[in-house]
Amino acid sequence: MASNPEKDEAAARFAEAKGDIDERKLEVQVAQLQEDLRGIADTLKHLTGERVSGAQRSASAEFRNFQRRATNSINDTIEDIEDQASELELELKDRIREKPFASVFAALGIGYLLALISRH
Repeated sequence: MASNPEKDEAAARFAEAKGDIDERKLEVQVAQLQEDLRGIADTLKHLTGERVSGAQRSASAEFRNFQRRATNSINDTIEDIEDQASELELELKDRIREKPFASVFAALGIGYLLALISRH
């Protein structure tokens, strides 16, 4: 059977046209895929931003909580020290009232010792 050149040429043009159509379809699919990937990247960026913001808010709240507890603890300690100092002051005043001469001599002795120490 002899080959028909017109049929061969038509088949070649058909194959070429089909290849062009397939190439265009592939280009459209690649473009769509690129758009989908951009959308996924934007969504991930948004989700990551939300998580970072949430972590920042949480860390800020924890810091304020820690700061409040530390301030309360320091204030409680200061109050305890002030109470102890007041108690010592009252005890010292009571002892001075009970033994005024001994207290004066003790104060003079302590003053003398401090003077000696400060000279050296």
